[in-house]
Amino acid sequence: MGSGDQGTTQSDFDSLEQKRHISLGASVVPLEWHGHKINLIDLPGYTDFIGELHAVARVVEAMIIVCEAKRDLDVGFELAWDVAEANRLPRCVFVNKLERDNAKYDGLIETLHAKYGRSVVNTQIPLGR
Repeated sequence: MGSGDQGTTQSDFDSLEQKRHISLGASVVPLEWHGHKINLIDLPGYTDFIGELHAVARVVEAMIIVCEAKRDLDVGFELAWDVAEANRLPRCVFVNKLERDNAKYDGLIETLHAKYGRSVVNTQIPLGR
């Protein structure tokens, strides 16, 4: 809930995070779904926080890796994928920022297939441009 650009996300509650509009540490966002409690752990996407990614990978059951809708993968995405792979974690890619004029969803999918093979499968495809 909220917006990272506006500094109003539920997981970025620290005043410095709100001021900078970025996550500066891991935070837990609990939710309930169909009688099950799920703890989402939000991590900063910057490579400076790779230590937290390694630590959290030891206690989670799966990873959702967020990336922008563009052809090139960020270094942080590749590091997160490698950490998930090393810890044998299932992963889901959440494609963000599809509303931008320069969004390249198809290019991103081509890049993911080229780098990680056909095990990357679209479960939802955005409609429209």
